[in-house]
Amino acid sequence: MMKPDISLREKKPKGATFILDAKWKRINVSDDLKHGIVQDDLYQLYAYGKGYNCDAVALIYPRSQTFTNEVRYQILDDLTLICLPFDIAHPRESVQRSMEALAGAVTSSRPPR
Repeated sequence: MMKPDISLREKKPKGATFILDAKWKRINVSDDLKHGIVQDDLYQLYAYGKGYNCDAVALIYPRSQTFTNEVRYQILDDLTLICLPFDIAHPRESVQRSMEALAGAVTSSRPPR
């Protein structure tokens, strides 16, 4: 049974669903293209994205000197993966930035109407 760490849904009837999974390990965005992100974590988020019909899924990692800004991957045409830095010293600001990143992912991935 798939049970994500965090799931969010907009209040609109066809609102976007977001799945977030917290990982308490450090990544380094200055490394190779994978940035130290484990393949199993990507598979897990892909399964969540498809299982919950998400527009975007996110991995949340602790903010560090080598990971201060979000990183985006387009998994499929209709599914965006965002890696978000979370600063435990400033949780409100981190939550706000995360919500803005997720909202931006949906806006940019939806076709124009």
